[in-house]
Amino acid sequence: MVQCRRSDDNRAVGVASCVGSVVNMQTGNDETAGLERLVPELAKLEQLLAKAKEQPAEFDLFDMLNLWWQEDIHSRTLTWLLDPNGSHGLKDYFLKNFLLASCPPPGVDTSSDWTTAESQREWYCVVDGGAGWLDILVVDRSKRFVCAIENKVFSPEGGRQLTHYRTALEAEYPDPDFIKRYIFLSPSGMESHWEGERKYWNPMTYAAILQLVGQTIDDNVAVVSEDVRVFLRQYANTLRRKIVPESNEIAELARKIYLEHREVIELIHRHKPNYRDDMKQILKEVFAQNSGWKLDHEFPFYLGFRHMDWDSYTAFRTGTWWWKSSSLLAFQLYLAEGPPSISLYISPGTDEAVREAILASVNQNPAIFNQTGRTLTDGGIVIDMRDGIIDESDLSHWDDGTTRAKIEAWVKNFAENEFPAMNEVIVNCLREYELEKNGG
Repeated sequence: MVQCRRSDDNRAVGVASCVGSVVNMQTGNDETAGLERLVPELAKLEQLLAKAKEQPAEFDLFDMLNLWWQEDIHSRTLTWLLDPNGSHGLKDYFLKNFLLASCPPPGVDTSSDWTTAESQREWYCVVDGGAGWLDILVVDRSKRFVCAIENKVFSPEGGRQLTHYRTALEAEYPDPDFIKRYIFLSPSGMESHWEGERKYWNPMTYAAILQLVGQTIDDNVAVVSEDVRVFLRQYANTLRRKIVPESNEIAELARKIYLEHREVIELIHRHKPNYRDDMKQILKEVFAQNSGWKLDHEFPFYLGFRHMDWDSYTAFRTGTWWWKSSSLLAFQLYLAEGPPSISLYISPGTDEAVREAILASVNQNPAIFNQTGRTLTDGGIVIDMRDGIIDESDLSHWDDGTTRAKIEAWVKNFAENEFPAMNEVIVNCLREYELEKNGG
């Protein structure tokens, strides 16, 4: 096996030597030459990434208040910006450019006046006997136009919620002349799990939102107050650091390198680790090694686990959020290409009283749960959130066993030293709730 080492003082030469050694063993001379031509370009990109990491940390209000990860904060901010009559003073600027960025359907004239549009958060609808809350709804009755925006930051698509929202909107606005636009917003631009919904819901990334916020700041210096500009700069900083971490300069250089060396990069890409699938399998195995844990649900970007101590309580089986699972509580791991995070959610459910009881118990124990102070809402409620399972540097050691060992150690420590206190609060709450409900 070829062992490749790089000196920080001569990075490009080290990479070239390593690439040449490997390719001479496995590929033809053309591919070897292509890889060697790629080395200086990758060195430039690596230097740009290092430079970006060395920049002094900017003040981030959303991070300081621990709000950056809360989906509702992003929905509130976007609802405000999309409102032509909002206190931002932008009138319909953001709305029209949002429609342009999300590829408006035929018949939508973004050059005309849109100040008659209305933007609202949490549009309530009832479909097939169930209730739901669409994150953002924009309606302009004078233009016979409606835009539905379902926003996902660190949560999955819940069951058939996109189908329910679309069905409800079609019933609410049955006029065939009404133009309907469905946007599925997420950091990665993910599509619906349901193939039938993909032709209706258009994926949009937070990178597009970041670009739009930056454009809004630059184009409206003379229009909006300094307070609004400061807020928008803070929001852009949060998106850049936490949701869309790569700068435009980095993205442009990466695109340029890809287009100039497409065939070679595709060769490398075919042999890259599948971090997400590998991580899924590792986490399944590691949680199974710890007594009492059970896989609860699984989606392309998420894994959910529950503890079997909860299964004996009827009230625990009143959840409605996760497809094919009625669990009211679950630890959910968000899995993209980078390090995972784990959050404990209270699901929406059919018994609001038990949800209220659990949330009250959690809020009484801020030393145990790190997301206390939350209020009861109709959606999922995060009551604990942790990261640090692995970090970016661990991705470079994917195949040598050290990353897996680190994951095993983290989960073992969590299961044995941190979870028991959480579990005691939850089990006591479920037990007391059912005793009281049954007249015990």
